[in-house]
Amino acid sequence: MDKLKSPIWLILSTALPYALLILFFYETYDVINSLLNEEQKQIWFNYGVYFGALAFIVLSYSVVLMFRRGSVGLWVSWLLLFLSIFNLTLFFAFIDEVLPFNIPSWMFTSSDLSIYPYTFIIPSALHALILLVLQYTPQPRSNNAWVNLGPIVLIPAIVSAAAFLMGSFGTRSTDLWILKYLPTYILVFFTCLLVAFVIRFLYILSVKSKKRDTLTLILKVLFTIVFPVAGLVFNHVVFGFTEGLFGDFSHPLYYILAVLNGIVVSLPNPSTVRLRWLLFIARSILFSFILYFGAVFLPYLPLSILAILAVGLGFLMLSPLVVFVLQVTTLRQDMEFLSYTTPKIVVRSVFIICLMVLPAMLTINYKLDRHQLDMVFSFLYERSFEDESRPEFNTERLTRLLDHIDDAKLRNSSHTPFLDSYYNWIVLDNLMLSDKKLDDISSVFMGKPYEESRHWRNWWSLPTRNATLDTVIVESSYNGEFWTSYAHLKVSTGSNDLTEFRTYIEVPPDCHVSNYYLDIEGKREYGILAEKRTANWVYNNIVNTRRDPGILDEIAENRYRLKVFPVTGSEPRTTGVEFIHKQPIRVTIGGRVIPLGEEHGQQETATAFEIMDGQALFIPEKAKKELNRTVRSPEYHIIIDRSNTSSWDEASLDEVMDKLNQSLGDNGTVRYWAGNYNFEELDGETWEKDAMSVEKEGGFYPEFLMKRELRKNWKNHGGSCPVFVMLVSNFTKVSILEGFSDFMFTSPDMNCFFTAGPDGNIQKFDLESAEIATEFTSSLIAPEPTHQLNWNGSNWFLNTDDEAEILFDSLASEPHNKWELALALQSDLRTLALYPQRENGWLNAVRSSISSGILTPLTSYISLENEAQKKALLHKQKEVLNSDANFDLEETEPMSEPSIVWYLAIVFFLWLWSYRRKLNQISG
Repeated sequence: MDKLKSPIWLILSTALPYALLILFFYETYDVINSLLNEEQKQIWFNYGVYFGALAFIVLSYSVVLMFRRGSVGLWVSWLLLFLSIFNLTLFFAFIDEVLPFNIPSWMFTSSDLSIYPYTFIIPSALHALILLVLQYTPQPRSNNAWVNLGPIVLIPAIVSAAAFLMGSFGTRSTDLWILKYLPTYILVFFTCLLVAFVIRFLYILSVKSKKRDTLTLILKVLFTIVFPVAGLVFNHVVFGFTEGLFGDFSHPLYYILAVLNGIVVSLPNPSTVRLRWLLFIARSILFSFILYFGAVFLPYLPLSILAILAVGLGFLMLSPLVVFVLQVTTLRQDMEFLSYTTPKIVVRSVFIICLMVLPAMLTINYKLDRHQLDMVFSFLYERSFEDESRPEFNTERLTRLLDHIDDAKLRNSSHTPFLDSYYNWIVLDNLMLSDKKLDDISSVFMGKPYEESRHWRNWWSLPTRNATLDTVIVESSYNGEFWTSYAHLKVSTGSNDLTEFRTYIEVPPDCHVSNYYLDIEGKREYGILAEKRTANWVYNNIVNTRRDPGILDEIAENRYRLKVFPVTGSEPRTTGVEFIHKQPIRVTIGGRVIPLGEEHGQQETATAFEIMDGQALFIPEKAKKELNRTVRSPEYHIIIDRSNTSSWDEASLDEVMDKLNQSLGDNGTVRYWAGNYNFEELDGETWEKDAMSVEKEGGFYPEFLMKRELRKNWKNHGGSCPVFVMLVSNFTKVSILEGFSDFMFTSPDMNCFFTAGPDGNIQKFDLESAEIATEFTSSLIAPEPTHQLNWNGSNWFLNTDDEAEILFDSLASEPHNKWELALALQSDLRTLALYPQRENGWLNAVRSSISSGILTPLTSYISLENEAQKKALLHKQKEVLNSDANFDLEETEPMSEPSIVWYLAIVFFLWLWSYRRKLNQISG
């Protein structure tokens, strides 16, 4: 342990933690500073200067010592100890001013910010205590270890008596800060004193221990096996309703490693070099396990006396520290012994390598989870339509991964300290998977939706009552190239409750949203265009704190959703949306048809014309109506379910196909497919037999196959129309994940697909939403008549409606105005849908939308009431943009769970109240 006098440990225990503390807190300060008053800002400034100066002084002193080859002196140890006690009390006293209750916790850059001061200050105190023990125990072999047990037992009794006296006689209020927090000083000081005597007892005992010292062996077994295992049991069983007071350590591996570590530490040191090497390697490997639990319990050391007084838990809380001291001493003895026969550099290298074994195994396991998740993302969301591979998935690992994510969402907290955070960083990019995505992945690969704990989440929601759209005022202007129109919406409600206004906006294909605002407290707050998941996460969190946001999303091509909160009877709201469009149009807002630009009397062009330097074609409504209509011949794709829940056999397939043939047109072609999340085409003559040879596994996921065939047909300007009919026993088992909202341009004359069950009944589903549209009553499954146009030497088939339309051939040229820029973004999104494997395709599309100010399905306009909310939005967006596009943010911001401080404080004060009550009964 003498190595701890080296100045490098001073840097690691004090200078570095203080620097990290400043860094983490500054990140939050940069977000919330506009919400702080002048007094609070001054406290932040004082803290920054104070801890910055401490870090600089300690670092400078350590560097000087290193150059002089000196060690940390006695006076420095005492100074560090008293500074640590003072700093802990400092944060305890002012934490409510540093992180005020009126600032929502979601705006903090870390959910553990309130515990960071204790995490980063206590290492300095612990290092100082160890140095003082070494300084005052220069010859441990000549000291009696057992005299230290007296103070270890007496200190909790002294604190108990002090608490009783303070409770009996009371304390006078004082403005003198140093006296006001005297009880906190006393508690922290006596905790340090208790820890010092524990360290000294173990240090002397471990140095004086002999090979056959039975009493020492018993104590080692007690501290290294019995107490750690008892602590794990106590944590899991007594506090099982929270899955552990200090964390979820219920996995059997924790118990196994605790017992193994206790055994290798307690075993007498062998005299042979080979056995000593084996024991040294085992102790070194398991040392990282002890270091982990030391880090978990380190912030709670000041509460150990309270825990001892309350429920006796404090001795279990101290067990990681005890094991740490014993193991450090044992490893030092091993290294000294082995250095006689092996160079020190080799011994130290082996120690470092062994120390990294458990973290490396943990990291590899997490990396395998991430690899499995990357395979899933690539297969479901980023797979090239030319990809014919059939990857194999580890469903057992995937199930464990989904369980871990769902468990984390249910707990709404990082419940295994450090490990959950590390897992979320390695596997989830510090984000999450939504409930829908959990269901999707489970449905595709396991054949059933994931609904383990859904009923426990999202139990609170806004009232279903919706505010009313009162008036819409339109302002339009024309700049010679395109129109700019504002729709100003006034909304209200007759209720005094906090009500959300929600409405939907539908626009023609040549119309795009270019701005948004919400009036907040008499000020017009124009929206920030942000990444969609981030904006909705911020909106939901602000709504949970009853503040004033507004958000506008594009939920499908040409369809938007607007939300404003709150609206009350005493506070009607005004919000507005800016549109850009080529010609006078009509939009639908909340069911009302609103004309834009018509009041200026401009006439709609009756002929199609090229735009974007001839790379795109604009077809006005009048021109489209003049086009000839045609009916494409159907290409029927019969897709047979071979998932693990499929019940088809050859006889039932023949029977249902005989009925289905009556609804298939005579002029079409038929192709047969069978599969689950992978598909293969079947021979038209032996398709029933071939379908039965396809192995049943996973779920039924036809979306990729459908999109691949639609894409191929659209690129070839095919004269036939793909029509999809699925043979399934239950449509709820069909997985349509992303939907076809971004793919509808490839299927202009067939906006539905069909299912047929064993009974032969046919159901019709909307292709865009995958929801059942109407019961199929027609006798024929066939495409609808559609407009046909020849442009650039190819036949183009347009949507069946009469609305204006835009065709994109290529957009290599630069847009000439903002409206054409919106068209370029629209074309890029279609290209991304056709080529999902494009590297950085999603990221580039989001950045293009934000830089242009044009709303797309990947972004949202959000109006916020203050600078802190805006900074929090941008901070979270940066995190999201640097992560995988397939991750999500939490559906709702979790409520903060009570910290360990409150648990122990409540238990302590209940004990104190009970104790005083008994004394009063005795005295009475």
